[in-house]
Amino acid sequence: MQQNSFPKKLFAMNISGIKAPWSSRHSLCSVVIQNKILILGGFDLKNGSLNDIWTSSDGKIWKELSSAPWSSRDGHKTTVKEESIYVIGGAGQYQEDMQVLNDVWRSDNAGETWTLVSQDCQWCGRWQHGVTCLKECFMLVGGWGCAEKGYLSDVWSSRDGKEWKLLSVNAPFGPRALHALITHGNAMYLIGGFNGETCMGDVWASTNGKRWSRICHNAPWLPRHGHSAISYNGWIYLFGGVGGGLGGKSLNDVWRSHDGALWELVCVEAPWPPRNNHVSIVVQNLKESSTSTSSSTQVFIMGGLDRDDDNESFDNQENETEVFSSSSSPMSSS
Repeated sequence: MQQNSFPKKLFAMNISGIKAPWSSRHSLCSVVIQNKILILGGFDLKNGSLNDIWTSSDGKIWKELSSAPWSSRDGHKTTVKEESIYVIGGAGQYQEDMQVLNDVWRSDNAGETWTLVSQDCQWCGRWQHGVTCLKECFMLVGGWGCAEKGYLSDVWSSRDGKEWKLLSVNAPFGPRALHALITHGNAMYLIGGFNGETCMGDVWASTNGKRWSRICHNAPWLPRHGHSAISYNGWIYLFGGVGGGLGGKSLNDVWRSHDGALWELVCVEAPWPPRNNHVSIVVQNLKESSTSTSSSTQVFIMGGLDRDDDNESFDNQENETEVFSSSSSPMSSS
């Protein structure tokens, strides 16, 4: 299917760049809970790893919550399970060696207060891993586990974030980090990533974390890492990242797939600038303003890093948070 067969309005309407008050950062996390968007931690070139938390009900007006009791970190993962937010792993303290973390924290009140679930989980500390929820269980996949451990290909599951079960020591997808891991339908999908030498352009799926199937050997999109992905309205959407390995450039292309095997190009260059290590989230029933009674579904692209040849700089120098609408009929078109 050719690119020009897709509606041009799909990712080009209701665009708004918001100057958010949180600092420029990459390797951040974001969740949606109780109709609120939360930004948690990340890496700031000026201040290093962060443990600040920001919240917004519309992506325009942001409020900073008290700093979290969990240590400053980036490359961590967050997820929501049973109306609680979980922060899992990551890395910090870059003055000397990177300190990879294997702790889990939980908030039951949308980030206001936190409880330590486990200081020392059964899995080794790691950075830029994948976490998703599948069939009422946390699934933790791969990542970078420090100089001694290197890139990982293990898979762990947990029902409570405290007790973890090893499902696979060396899963067939091989060691990697900076991949995307999402739940779509009844399975989780591992998309792309980096193994220290090569960018990946494959897609793997599993319904239980033990058995994995490579459903796409070489996707039509450029092999990449540091991208983001969401599941929405029957589609997997893939956004940006770094393509072509360590010397690659940041991307702002968008692809989609019903099943992770067959992919369609939505647009070569989205309205938001090229970036990697950003976040993308879907917010449903979002009020258009504090006084509005109407609501919509929107996709938010936030934060990230822009890489141009060997020079790295934040694409978010002015703290811009790009927002594009996904509430129209073209989003659900086939």
